[in-house]
Order: sequence, then structure tokens, then C-alpha cells
Amino acid sequence: MKFTEFDISILPFNKIETTDWHGILKLRSEIFVLEQACVFVDPDVQDKSSLHLFVKSGHEIVGYARAFKDEIWHIGRIISDRNHREKGMASALLNSSIQHITSKEKDPIIELSAQVYLSDYYTSKSFKPNGKMYLEDGIPHLRMVYSPND
Repeated sequence: MKFTEFDISILPFNKIETTDWHGILKLRSEIFVLEQACVFVDPDVQDKSSLHLFVKSGHEIVGYARAFKDEIWHIGRIISDRNHREKGMASALLNSSIQHITSKEKDPIIELSAQVYLSDYYTSKSFKPNGKMYLEDGIPHLRMVYSPND
């Protein structure tokens, strides 16, 4: 799928090339474990049932997000590597996630766990806070729900 200037791949877990999956896990570790100093089990149980959205530069994964559905849709793990930030890639990944979900289901409920400092950004993308701030891996977060019609 082509979105803005980023070529975003959207694949289920079982269709991802081994080298791409390795690149995804490497990027997630670099951002979440090293940069944000979060210690958690990754990969997790949602990976197998998720749609994985990623951007490559050459052979390297430089941006990533995932979406999965249990009772409702969830978008998460939206990241870009340090050399590709401030270029709109995170917005492209978020928008592509929403676009893909809404192409599959009319008026879906979409939830994400936003770091508090990004809540204004997600509000600008039609997400609304749902509940109180909580700590996830020691970082303040807010649960936010997509509300395009409000």
C-alpha cells in the first residue's frame, strides 16, 4: 500500500519474511528496550494474530505498527527509527492502520495505549481519552479510543 511517500507493507504474521520479522523485532528492541528502557516480554501473544505494518529503507525496517482485534481493534507499537523521525512516518503508519481497519469493518471501535506526552497528537487524529492515566512499564499512558464521528 502506498501512503504519502512511504511504502507501507501490511501483512499477517504468517506472511512476513523471516528477515523482515527479524528487522521488526530489532527495531522494537532498539526503541522500547534500549531507548525507552522498558523491560517486557517481546514478542508477545498478540503478534501471531496481528496485522503488521512496516516501512523499509533498503533492506532495513525503519518504521512499524501493529493492529489486532479481540473484542475491539487495537493499534500499537507505533515506532520509527531515530534517522527517520519527524518525517511523518508515524502518522502514515497510524493513518494506514485506521484506513485498513475501517476498510474491513464499518464504524469499528479502535483503541490504543498512548504515552501521555503524545495524547494531544492522538487527539488530533480523532482519538479521545478513555479513563485515567496509568503506568505501563514505568511510563505514564492513557487509553484512547478512535472517535471519528464525534
